[in-house]
Amino acid sequence: MKKKLAYVVSTPRTYLAFIKGHARILRDDYAITLISDFDSYPELSDFEDVAKIQVGIRRNISIFHDLTAMMRLIGVLWRGKFDIVHSITPKAGLLASIAGLLARCPVRVHTFTGQVWATKKGASRWLLKTIDKITLFSTTHSLADSNSQAEFLRSEGFSKPIGVLGDGAITGIDTERFRYDEAWRRNTRDRYSLAPDDFVFVFLGRLNRDKGVLDLVEGFSRANLGPRFKLLIIGPDEAGLTSIIEKNQFFKMGRIILTGRSTVPEKLLNAGDVLCLPSYREGFGVSILEGAAIGLPAIVSRIYGLTDAVIEGQTGIMHEAGNADEIAACLTVFAKDPQMAKQMGTEARARVLSNFSPSRVTKELRAFYGKVCQTI
Repeated sequence: MKKKLAYVVSTPRTYLAFIKGHARILRDDYAITLISDFDSYPELSDFEDVAKIQVGIRRNISIFHDLTAMMRLIGVLWRGKFDIVHSITPKAGLLASIAGLLARCPVRVHTFTGQVWATKKGASRWLLKTIDKITLFSTTHSLADSNSQAEFLRSEGFSKPIGVLGDGAITGIDTERFRYDEAWRRNTRDRYSLAPDDFVFVFLGRLNRDKGVLDLVEGFSRANLGPRFKLLIIGPDEAGLTSIIEKNQFFKMGRIILTGRSTVPEKLLNAGDVLCLPSYREGFGVSILEGAAIGLPAIVSRIYGLTDAVIEGQTGIMHEAGNADEIAACLTVFAKDPQMAKQMGTEARARVLSNFSPSRVTKELRAFYGKVCQTI
């Protein structure tokens, strides 16, 4: 008889992005149920491979709704008699680990994916850090999506063991989707009026201050490179930063380009030559590996999560988080030596193919489940 495995996530998008690829393989060994807030995302589908249970887990703190979701989760997990409950994202982790404990689920797993509190101070840092510690305490096993993140948590007093699958990441990189395509490169450059000989730096991610996009814009301005150097910024504006970027002189000159949200980032990334992620916090730089699969080297901040995604001097270069002058210097390094960028991009792709294939990560997860199930 198959063991019963429940995934608990705040939004079904998390399942589609990080778990679905694993589930296609794992369903041969496990009866999988997805517990999430489906009612808030009626436009999402593609869950035919799992059973679904609606629980209204909200991402933001709301005591009434969180307690309601907790009680609902306890009932669902108690009746379901699940062998493994695996949560991803902070709120889902807190509720699922406590509910799983109270419902006497034998194996309770949470995957840490980056700490919101890492860049905060005062009471908010203490509260959010305490929530993560409660989650860790309530689980039987925990994972982090990078070795450097696991080490960061240990240094912050998270005393229970925290494992990592392989070389890191929650899911592997789809190299069929993220690949170099000359037609995609040409079409995207035509769409955004980028010349064939333009050298394009790319940012991919949510536009907020923690991602360091304003630092990148400032660094690009300070570098003051020639007219054929452009900055392409891909992603939704979560913090009203568009109006700030649009005031920059290089935006007005057409050398900083905002694309907004994209459902085909693999096509837009093909227009670039170097991928930039000057983030203040990352669990693991998945977007960096997606760019690497296309053949893009990276410029990243030297923080936990990104130090696993880039081998400095081999697949990219690093700078101090928040330091616009160092960002400018990194941009200039690649601007002066495009051939080095191509070589690093080649090595970055080879590393993705070797270490971060979906099959390898799924194999690691299957082995992890097999090991923890021995305790049941």
